[in-house]
Amino acid sequence: MSDDKNDRPSRDAKGRWRKGHCPNPKGRPRKQVMEDYNPGDLRHFRNTMIEVMSGGQKVTMDRYAALIHKMYESAMKGKVSMQRFLYKEFERNTEGLATLRIRYDDLLLKWVFENPDFRARDDLPFDIQLELISLESILSHYFPGQYPSHGKPTFGPEEEA
Repeated sequence: MSDDKNDRPSRDAKGRWRKGHCPNPKGRPRKQVMEDYNPGDLRHFRNTMIEVMSGGQKVTMDRYAALIHKMYESAMKGKVSMQRFLYKEFERNTEGLATLRIRYDDLLLKWVFENPDFRARDDLPFDIQLELISLESILSHYFPGQYPSHGKPTFGPEEEA
């Protein structure tokens, strides 16, 4: 008892699937369009998570972190151009942090010396307080323990007593 349907080859002479034999009867799935996606959006591209090999293991990180990781690896393997590039970036970062530290100290000193009644941080104008908080959050990341976290200034009339 042979069934004609099972005996027929699944493809015709031109290699196309015969009717009813296609392994994917619904066809190729349609591409899903992401809402508000712009292929030129660098922020989206930078923050997309990907898997990379690090130390022989697959690690998930965003593209920016993966690029930085690859740059460090190249520099450590002796690629001089990458070493120079990273050195310049380190120097630029150090200069930027020095500028932030100077701005932070200037803001506090200005109000401490220009206002003899300065006793607490609450005496500072609101915009100065906001700038100090912003600077402290950045600086405390790079210099832990040296800058208060939204607390009292590290120097001033309170500490003299």
